[in-house]
Amino acid sequence: MKITVVTVCYNVVSTIEATIKSVLGQTHDDIEYIIIDGGSTDGTVDVIRRYAPQLAYWVSEPDKGIYDAMNKGLAKATGDYINFMNAGDTFSSPTTVADIVKNIKPDTDVIYGDAISVDADGTRRIVPGGYDLSRLPMGPVYRHNASFTRTSLHKQITFATDLADRFQHALDFYQIYTMWKRGAKFHKADVTVVDYEKGGTSCRPIRNKILNFRITRQFDKATPADYAKLSKTLLKECLKSLMH
Repeated sequence: MKITVVTVCYNVVSTIEATIKSVLGQTHDDIEYIIIDGGSTDGTVDVIRRYAPQLAYWVSEPDKGIYDAMNKGLAKATGDYINFMNAGDTFSSPTTVADIVKNIKPDTDVIYGDAISVDADGTRRIVPGGYDLSRLPMGPVYRHNASFTRTSLHKQITFATDLADRFQHALDFYQIYTMWKRGAKFHKADVTVVDYEKGGTSCRPIRNKILNFRITRQFDKATPADYAKLSKTLLKECLKSLMH
């Protein structure tokens, strides 16, 4: 089974090599690796060039943001399934892709596993992927980079860059939720897929919950009870942030 891995990046010279080595070091023997660089000027491109013979495709050119770059990678993908491995993140083990492939069933559209969050001080915490997909209306149940999606399906449901102003860094959840609402088959694998550095724009719990609510209500009309539940959740997050 052919697996496509796409890394999008911009000015990440200090972290891109670890990601590249992680992908190229996988034991699975049929990986198509694509790198989409946004026109880096800090030496990132020099690092990519060193590994160019082992890449299926790479380009360095300006783009309209991370999801535009991800769509560029998706357009080039020819694998059966596709994974987006963020620059700076790494597969948790050299056998990760092979372990995922072993768990793919004939009807699997999306397969996902667990992740490991790495704090600035090196502290590692498991971030488990949830088994209960009925919780998706409340927000993501797994990390996007801990998932592999059937490429043919993903090409039908790309990242909706025209909605970037409304959904911002949650466009990956919008794509996931769209697939779920259209009946895609999801499967949880007992595999730890990715180690990722904690931080960045997606680590804003209050903002994230508002964006997730916007996304799910794009499909399902909100009731007064839904708004009450959101208010309660946001209040809880505010109190939690004050405690810290």
